[in-house]
Amino acid sequence: MRIKKIIDLDNIYIWLLVFVFILASGSCIGVVYARYVDLIFLGLSTILFCYSHKKMKAKSLKIILISALLIWFNFFIHYTAAPNLNTYISYTIRLIGAMFFVECFNLEHFEKIFIKLITVVSLIGLIIFVLDQQNLLSSFYSNTGIYPTVFGFNVLKRGEMRNSAIFWEPGAYQIFLNLSILFLLDIWNFDLKSIWKNKKITIIILIVSLLTSRSTTGYLLFAFILVYVYRRITQREKGKSKLITFIFGAVILLLAGAAILQSSTVIDKLSGRLTESLSVRTNDFIYSLKIIKSNLFIGTGLESELMFSEFNRYRIYNNSSGLLNVMIGFGIIVGVIYVIQMAKNIIKQMGKMKWVVLILIIVTGFTETFFYYPIYMIFLFEFSKKYKINP
Repeated sequence: MRIKKIIDLDNIYIWLLVFVFILASGSCIGVVYARYVDLIFLGLSTILFCYSHKKMKAKSLKIILISALLIWFNFFIHYTAAPNLNTYISYTIRLIGAMFFVECFNLEHFEKIFIKLITVVSLIGLIIFVLDQQNLLSSFYSNTGIYPTVFGFNVLKRGEMRNSAIFWEPGAYQIFLNLSILFLLDIWNFDLKSIWKNKKITIIILIVSLLTSRSTTGYLLFAFILVYVYRRITQREKGKSKLITFIFGAVILLLAGAAILQSSTVIDKLSGRLTESLSVRTNDFIYSLKIIKSNLFIGTGLESELMFSEFNRYRIYNNSSGLLNVMIGFGIIVGVIYVIQMAKNIIKQMGKMKWVVLILIIVTGFTETFFYYPIYMIFLFEFSKKYKINP
C-alpha cells in the first residue's frame, strides 16, 4: 500500500506529528506559544493527510462543519460583548488539526507511538525533577512569563516538589500517564506477565512519574485502573490461578492505597490544611452552574466582557472545571453535544476498556480545561480502520 510506504520512509515525520500533538494538548510550550504550536499541528496533520491520498470520511466532515458553525455562531451572536477572536481561531485550528490527525492513524498505531513518546518525556522529566530537587538546575531556568521551565519542563514549585514534566501542572500530566498505562494494558491484552517481561522499564517509568506528580486525581484514577485490571484478570483466570491473582491484586491495591495516603498532597486535602484550595474549586463549581443557568442556551462567549463580568461577579479567578467552562462559553446545548459525541466514539472504539477511558476523560475534564485541546478533540472523530501500521 502507498500509505505503508509513506510511513516506512517518513517515520520520523509521524513521530514528530504525535509529539506536536502532545505539545498542543497542554504542555507549557503549547500554552505559552499556542499560536505557533497550533499552526504547526494543523500543518503537519494536513500535509500527512494530503500526502497519503486518503479520502475524508463523510462523518468527519459533517462533524467539523457543524462544530465550526457552532463556534462561529457563538462568536457572532456575542460580538457586541467583544469575545476574544484569537481564542475562536485557535479552537477552530485545533479542531481541524484533530480531524486530519485522526484520519491518518489507526488507533493501535497511535497508542503505540503515544506510549513511547510519553515514556521518553516522563524519563527526561524524572531526571530533571530529581536534579531540580537538588537545586542543580537554577542556572538553566527559563521564565516564559507563565511557567518557569528547564528546556520546556515545568519546575514551578507550589509549596512542595511535584513532577509536571512538560505540562502546566501535575493534574494535567496525570491524564497522559494514566492513558499510557491503560493503552499499554490494552495492547498487551492485560497480560501482566508479558507486560512485565517485555515492557517493565516503560511501566516503571510511567508509575514512578505518576507517584512523583502527587496528583490526587491521578492517584484516584490509577487506583480505579488497578481495580479494573484486577476484575479483568479474575474473570479470565480459574481455580488456583484465580486465587493467586486475587492475592496479587489485593497486595497491589494495598500498596497503591498506602502510596496514595502517604502523599502529602492527599494528606493535606484530607486533613483540611488545603481548605482554601478546596473552597476555590467548590466555589468555581457552584458559581459556574449559576452562570450556566443565567446564560443557558447561548453561553457568554469565550473570554468576552460578559464572561469576565460573570466571573468577577462570583469571584471566579481561574475556572478549574473544563467541562463547565465549555458550557459557560458556548451554552449547555453545545456542551452536552460535545460530551455525547466524544462518549459515543470512545464507547465505539475503545473495546472492553471503553468505560474506563470515558471515566478518565470525564473526571479529568471536570478539573482541567482539556476540552479545548487536541487530546480531547480527537475523540470527536473516529480513527482510521483500513490501515494498520506497526511503528
